[in-house]
Amino acid sequence: MESYSQILAGSDNGIVVFKGNSQLSLIYRTLVDIQPKMPVDTDLPQPQIDSLRKWIDDGLYESRN
Repeated sequence: MESYSQILAGSDNGIVVFKGNSQLSLIYRTLVDIQPKMPVDTDLPQPQIDSLRKWIDDGLYESRN
């Protein structure tokens, strides 16, 4: 997934992110507790994982950078 709209649209497996609930969001859970973890070859730095969790829990607001 490479864009905000793709994240919201989900995947072939269904919804990957639930606004306001990182614990139900597959995109977050594959980073922290679902096996196999993603990314496969390396761990994401904890600050990036924390940022993703906060973004989901805060409502998935789209960045306008």
